[in-house]
Amino acid sequence: MNTHTLCRFLRPAVMSCVLLSCLTALQTPALAVAIYDAFAEVTVSPGTLAPGIGISFFQGSTVTPNPNFFGNAFATSSAQAPPSSAIAVVAGGASSPPDAFAASFASAVSSGFLFNGNATNSALVLNVSRTLFAFESTLGSTLPATASADFLFQVLVDGVVLTQLAGNGTNTGPGAISSNLAGSRETGTESFIVQLTPGFHSLLIEAQADGFARAGTALSPVPEPTTLIFFGTTAAGIGLARWRRRRQN
Repeated sequence: MNTHTLCRFLRPAVMSCVLLSCLTALQTPALAVAIYDAFAEVTVSPGTLAPGIGISFFQGSTVTPNPNFFGNAFATSSAQAPPSSAIAVVAGGASSPPDAFAASFASAVSSGFLFNGNATNSALVLNVSRTLFAFESTLGSTLPATASADFLFQVLVDGVVLTQLAGNGTNTGPGAISSNLAGSRETGTESFIVQLTPGFHSLLIEAQADGFARAGTALSPVPEPTTLIFFGTTAAGIGLARWRRRRQN
């Protein structure tokens, strides 16, 4: 086999390999990332207690289901309920390819009671301190990436809401390569005057946090210009080789 014949044999094979590589490049999945972080803490303390007025706190309870995640993802959750406080924390993230999802939830409840030993109604000052935070971030090219983080706290006396606050946000990454950030933060202390009738009254302190992140896999709908050039050049080369072969035959 002479050099000319060998070149005629190798040229279509090489061009076919290049064409296959170009087609593979057209199918390359893009990147998507989504993360979340949520935190909620609330503490209740009494002001100066008048004669005959009392307050007591019990050890609270927590709920932290097993985090749910698959693919390139992670998720965590934790909660604490010491007397007079409730704390809930979650975090997680997901990236693709392949498809990935993460979700977690945490809840803490602390309880107690108020007591008025007087024969008439008496006032009690309750100070409620809170630190609340929710953060989401998404990064995507041609893929959708979604993240959400939520927090909630509330304080109830005799089953009636004394104060509560919730915060959340959702981000969805658009088509072009971009980064989305969203955050919500709330801190402070409020004082409430509670009118107590004679006897015992229930006190409930609750904090919750939850979040999810999702990143999907999809084929890039718009190939890069360089890929298109390679594709067109390869197709033209294969056509030219076939034309020369027919002409020589």
